[in-house]
Amino acid sequence: MHRYPLFKNELVSVSDLRCRNVEAPAMPEEESTSHQVVFVRSGMFVKHIGRTRIVAEPAHVVFFNKGETFRVSHPSRGDDCTSLACSPEITSVLMTGGVDGDTDFPSALRHARVRPSALIDYQLLRLALRDGLFTALEAEERTLNLLREIVRDALLASPKRASAGRRSTLVYRRRIVEETKLLLAMNPSASFSLTDLARCVASSPFHLSRIFRAETGIPIHQYLLRLRLGLALERLASGSHNLSELALSLGFASHSHFTT
Repeated sequence: MHRYPLFKNELVSVSDLRCRNVEAPAMPEEESTSHQVVFVRSGMFVKHIGRTRIVAEPAHVVFFNKGETFRVSHPSRGDDCTSLACSPEITSVLMTGGVDGDTDFPSALRHARVRPSALIDYQLLRLALRDGLFTALEAEERTLNLLREIVRDALLASPKRASAGRRSTLVYRRRIVEETKLLLAMNPSASFSLTDLARCVASSPFHLSRIFRAETGIPIHQYLLRLRLGLALERLASGSHNLSELALSLGFASHSHFTT
Protein backbone atom coordinates (compact mmCIF):
# COMPACT_ATOMS: atom_id res chain seq x y z
CA MET A 1 0.00 0.00 0.00
CA HIS A 2 1.24 3.49 -0.87
CA ARG A 3 0.25 6.60 1.09
CA TYR A 4 0.23 10.08 -0.45
CA PRO A 5 -0.22 12.79 2.23
CA LEU A 6 -2.35 15.76 1.17
CA PHE A 7 -2.49 17.62 4.51
CA LYS A 8 -1.35 16.90 8.06
CA ASN A 9 -1.09 18.66 11.40
CA GLU A 10 -1.82 17.84 15.04
CA LEU A 11 -5.61 17.99 14.54
CA VAL A 12 -6.36 16.30 11.24
CA SER A 13 -4.70 14.66 8.29
CA VAL A 14 -5.88 13.76 4.80
CA SER A 15 -4.09 11.17 2.69
CA ASP A 16 -4.70 9.33 -0.55
CA LEU A 17 -4.05 5.59 -0.35
CA ARG A 18 -3.39 3.17 -3.18
CA CYS A 19 -3.27 -0.59 -2.82
CA ARG A 20 -2.64 -2.95 -5.70
CA ASN A 21 -2.58 -6.20 -3.74
CA VAL A 22 -4.48 -8.62 -5.97
CA GLU A 23 -4.40 -11.52 -3.53
CA ALA A 24 -7.84 -12.44 -2.18
CA PRO A 25 -6.72 -13.96 1.18
CA ALA A 26 -6.66 -11.49 4.05
CA MET A 27 -3.36 -9.79 4.81
CA PRO A 28 -1.66 -10.13 8.23
CA GLU A 29 -3.37 -8.45 11.18
CA GLU A 30 -2.56 -4.79 11.63
CA GLU A 31 -3.43 -2.04 14.11
CA SER A 32 -4.91 1.35 13.36
CA THR A 33 -2.65 4.16 14.60
CA SER A 34 -5.36 6.85 14.59
CA HIS A 35 -9.09 7.44 14.36
CA GLN A 36 -9.92 7.42 10.63
CA VAL A 37 -12.79 7.66 8.21
CA VAL A 38 -11.89 6.01 4.90
CA PHE A 39 -13.58 6.82 1.59
CA VAL A 40 -13.10 4.40 -1.29
CA ARG A 41 -12.70 6.25 -4.58
CA SER A 42 -12.36 3.20 -6.80
CA GLY A 43 -12.02 -0.54 -6.38
CA MET A 44 -12.87 -2.15 -3.08
CA PHE A 45 -11.53 -4.00 -0.05
CA VAL A 46 -12.94 -6.06 2.79
CA LYS A 47 -12.16 -5.22 6.42
CA HIS A 48 -12.11 -8.24 8.75
CA ILE A 49 -12.71 -7.81 12.50
CA GLY A 50 -12.76 -11.30 13.95
CA ARG A 51 -15.44 -13.11 11.98
CA THR A 52 -17.13 -9.91 10.85
CA ARG A 53 -16.60 -8.78 7.26
CA ILE A 54 -17.20 -5.19 6.16
CA VAL A 55 -17.22 -4.46 2.44
CA ALA A 56 -15.65 -1.09 1.64
CA GLU A 57 -16.63 0.46 -1.72
CA PRO A 58 -17.47 3.95 -3.10
CA ALA A 59 -21.01 4.08 -1.67
CA HIS A 60 -19.83 3.72 1.96
CA VAL A 61 -17.21 4.98 4.39
CA VAL A 62 -15.43 2.65 6.79
CA PHE A 63 -14.48 3.70 10.32
CA PHE A 64 -11.19 2.76 12.02
CA ASN A 65 -10.50 3.35 15.70
CA LYS A 66 -7.08 4.02 17.16
CA GLY A 67 -5.70 0.75 18.56
CA GLU A 68 -8.19 -1.42 16.69
CA THR A 69 -6.80 -4.62 15.18
CA PHE A 70 -8.06 -5.82 11.83
CA ARG A 71 -7.14 -7.54 8.59
CA VAL A 72 -7.81 -6.48 4.99
CA SER A 73 -8.44 -8.57 1.90
CA HIS A 74 -8.82 -7.54 -1.73
CA PRO A 75 -11.28 -9.70 -3.71
CA SER A 76 -10.65 -7.63 -6.85
CA ARG A 77 -7.75 -5.60 -8.25
CA GLY A 78 -7.13 -3.38 -5.25
CA ASP A 79 -8.40 0.06 -4.35
CA ASP A 80 -7.83 3.81 -4.28
CA CYS A 81 -8.95 5.46 -1.04
CA THR A 82 -8.82 8.71 0.87
CA SER A 83 -8.29 8.66 4.62
CA LEU A 84 -9.45 11.45 6.94
CA ALA A 85 -7.76 11.02 10.33
CA CYS A 86 -8.20 13.04 13.49
CA SER A 87 -6.81 13.30 17.00
CA PRO A 88 -8.48 11.52 19.95
CA GLU A 89 -9.70 14.88 21.27
CA ILE A 90 -11.45 15.63 18.00
CA THR A 91 -12.95 12.14 17.97
CA SER A 92 -14.42 12.65 21.42
CA VAL A 93 -16.10 15.87 20.30
CA LEU A 94 -17.41 14.29 17.11
CA MET A 95 -18.90 11.31 18.90
CA THR A 96 -20.56 13.32 21.69
CA GLY A 97 -22.26 15.89 19.48
CA GLY A 98 -25.65 15.38 21.10
CA VAL A 99 -26.37 12.09 19.35
CA ASP A 100 -24.36 9.47 21.20
CA GLY A 101 -21.90 9.28 24.08
CA ASP A 102 -19.45 6.79 22.63
CA THR A 103 -15.90 7.99 21.98
CA ASP A 104 -14.66 5.07 19.86
CA PHE A 105 -15.70 4.65 16.22
CA PRO A 106 -16.09 0.84 16.20
CA SER A 107 -18.17 0.70 19.39
CA ALA A 108 -20.90 2.71 17.71
CA LEU A 109 -19.99 2.59 14.03
CA ARG A 110 -18.16 0.36 11.61
CA HIS A 111 -19.34 1.67 8.27
CA ALA A 112 -21.98 4.02 6.89
CA ARG A 113 -23.47 4.94 3.55
CA VAL A 114 -22.57 8.38 2.23
CA ARG A 115 -24.95 10.99 0.90
CA PRO A 116 -24.19 12.21 -2.64
CA SER A 117 -23.45 15.71 -1.30
CA ALA A 118 -20.73 14.28 0.96
CA LEU A 119 -19.23 12.35 -1.95
CA ILE A 120 -18.84 15.62 -3.81
CA ASP A 121 -17.52 17.48 -0.74
CA TYR A 122 -14.71 15.00 -0.10
CA GLN A 123 -13.66 14.93 -3.76
CA LEU A 124 -13.53 18.75 -3.80
CA LEU A 125 -11.56 18.69 -0.53
CA ARG A 126 -8.91 16.25 -1.74
CA LEU A 127 -8.50 17.97 -5.12
CA ALA A 128 -8.07 21.39 -3.48
CA LEU A 129 -5.56 19.98 -0.99
CA ARG A 130 -3.69 18.22 -3.77
CA ASP A 131 -3.40 21.47 -5.71
CA GLY A 132 -2.46 23.56 -2.64
CA LEU A 133 -5.54 25.81 -2.83
CA PHE A 134 -6.36 25.89 0.91
CA THR A 135 -4.65 27.59 3.82
CA ALA A 136 -4.02 25.43 6.87
CA LEU A 137 -7.02 27.01 8.61
CA GLU A 138 -9.37 26.32 5.71
CA ALA A 139 -8.05 22.77 5.33
CA GLU A 140 -8.68 22.10 9.03
CA GLU A 141 -12.19 23.53 9.03
CA ARG A 142 -13.30 21.82 5.83
CA THR A 143 -11.93 18.47 6.98
CA LEU A 144 -13.62 18.76 10.38
CA ASN A 145 -16.91 19.84 8.80
CA LEU A 146 -16.86 16.81 6.52
CA LEU A 147 -16.02 14.47 9.41
CA ARG A 148 -18.82 15.96 11.50
CA GLU A 149 -21.30 15.48 8.65
CA ILE A 150 -20.28 11.86 8.08
CA VAL A 151 -20.31 10.89 11.76
CA ARG A 152 -23.60 12.71 12.46
CA ASP A 153 -25.38 10.99 9.59
CA ALA A 154 -23.94 7.62 10.56
CA LEU A 155 -25.00 7.94 14.20
CA LEU A 156 -28.50 9.04 13.30
CA ALA A 157 -28.87 6.13 10.87
CA SER A 158 -27.33 3.55 13.19
CA PRO A 159 -30.11 1.15 14.24
CA LYS A 160 -30.49 0.20 17.89
CA ARG A 161 -31.14 -3.53 17.64
CA ALA A 162 -29.76 -5.00 20.85
CA SER A 163 -33.03 -6.76 21.61
CA ALA A 164 -34.53 -6.90 18.13
CA GLY A 165 -33.90 -10.60 17.69
CA ARG A 166 -31.52 -13.42 18.31
CA ARG A 167 -27.87 -12.65 17.67
CA SER A 168 -27.61 -15.49 15.17
CA THR A 169 -30.42 -13.93 13.11
CA LEU A 170 -28.74 -10.52 13.12
CA VAL A 171 -25.40 -12.04 12.11
CA TYR A 172 -27.11 -13.90 9.26
CA ARG A 173 -28.83 -10.73 8.01
CA ARG A 174 -25.61 -8.73 8.04
CA ARG A 175 -23.73 -11.51 6.27
CA ILE A 176 -26.30 -11.61 3.47
CA VAL A 177 -26.18 -7.82 3.06
CA GLU A 178 -22.37 -7.68 3.04
CA GLU A 179 -22.22 -10.50 0.49
CA THR A 180 -24.67 -8.57 -1.71
CA LYS A 181 -22.59 -5.40 -1.40
CA LEU A 182 -19.47 -7.36 -2.29
CA LEU A 183 -21.13 -8.82 -5.38
CA LEU A 184 -22.31 -5.41 -6.59
CA ALA A 185 -18.98 -3.72 -5.85
CA MET A 186 -17.11 -6.33 -7.88
CA ASN A 187 -19.54 -5.93 -10.81
CA PRO A 188 -20.89 -2.33 -10.66
CA SER A 189 -21.75 -2.17 -14.37
CA ALA A 190 -23.57 -5.53 -14.46
CA SER A 191 -27.32 -5.69 -15.07
CA PHE A 192 -28.54 -7.76 -12.13
CA SER A 193 -32.09 -8.80 -11.40
CA LEU A 194 -33.27 -9.24 -7.82
CA THR A 195 -33.61 -12.95 -8.53
CA ASP A 196 -29.98 -13.10 -9.73
CA LEU A 197 -28.69 -11.40 -6.60
CA ALA A 198 -30.80 -13.51 -4.26
CA ARG A 199 -29.61 -16.71 -5.89
CA CYS A 200 -25.96 -15.65 -5.54
CA VAL A 201 -26.30 -15.00 -1.79
CA ALA A 202 -28.58 -17.99 -1.08
CA SER A 203 -31.63 -15.95 -0.19
CA SER A 204 -35.09 -15.33 -1.59
CA PRO A 205 -35.73 -12.14 -3.62
CA PHE A 206 -38.33 -10.84 -1.16
CA HIS A 207 -36.17 -11.59 1.89
CA LEU A 208 -33.07 -10.02 0.34
CA SER A 209 -34.93 -6.87 -0.67
CA ARG A 210 -36.40 -6.48 2.80
CA ILE A 211 -33.28 -7.06 4.89
CA PHE A 212 -31.01 -5.02 2.58
CA ARG A 213 -33.19 -1.96 3.04
CA ALA A 214 -33.49 -2.61 6.78
CA GLU A 215 -29.71 -2.87 7.20
CA THR A 216 -28.57 -0.08 4.87
CA GLY A 217 -31.53 2.32 4.86
CA ILE A 218 -31.92 2.30 1.07
CA PRO A 219 -33.16 -0.25 -1.50
CA ILE A 220 -30.68 -2.23 -3.59
CA HIS A 221 -31.25 -0.23 -6.79
CA GLN A 222 -30.48 3.06 -5.01
CA TYR A 223 -27.39 1.53 -3.43
CA LEU A 224 -26.13 0.45 -6.86
CA LEU A 225 -26.82 3.93 -8.24
CA ARG A 226 -24.75 5.53 -5.46
CA LEU A 227 -21.98 3.04 -6.05
CA ARG A 228 -21.87 3.93 -9.76
CA LEU A 229 -22.01 7.67 -9.03
CA GLY A 230 -19.13 7.37 -6.56
CA LEU A 231 -17.04 5.66 -9.23
CA ALA A 232 -18.07 8.28 -11.79
CA LEU A 233 -16.98 11.14 -9.51
CA GLU A 234 -13.52 9.62 -9.16
CA ARG A 235 -13.12 9.24 -12.91
CA LEU A 236 -14.33 12.80 -13.52
CA ALA A 237 -11.92 14.07 -10.89
CA SER A 238 -9.14 12.12 -12.61
CA GLY A 239 -9.78 13.87 -15.93
CA SER A 240 -12.31 11.71 -17.78
CA HIS A 241 -14.20 13.89 -20.30
CA ASN A 242 -16.15 11.48 -22.49
CA LEU A 243 -19.43 11.26 -20.59
CA SER A 244 -21.06 8.84 -23.02
CA GLU A 245 -18.20 6.38 -22.66
CA LEU A 246 -18.15 6.86 -18.89
CA ALA A 247 -21.90 6.31 -18.61
CA LEU A 248 -21.91 3.09 -20.61
CA SER A 249 -18.85 1.69 -18.82
CA LEU A 250 -20.61 2.08 -15.46
CA GLY A 251 -23.86 0.46 -16.52
CA PHE A 252 -26.04 3.51 -17.20
CA ALA A 253 -28.49 3.13 -20.06
CA SER A 254 -27.28 6.25 -21.87
CA HIS A 255 -25.50 9.58 -21.59
CA SER A 256 -28.81 11.29 -20.73
CA HIS A 257 -29.58 8.70 -18.03
CA PHE A 258 -26.19 9.35 -16.44
CA THR A 259 -26.61 13.14 -16.66
CA THR A 260 -30.05 12.95 -15.05
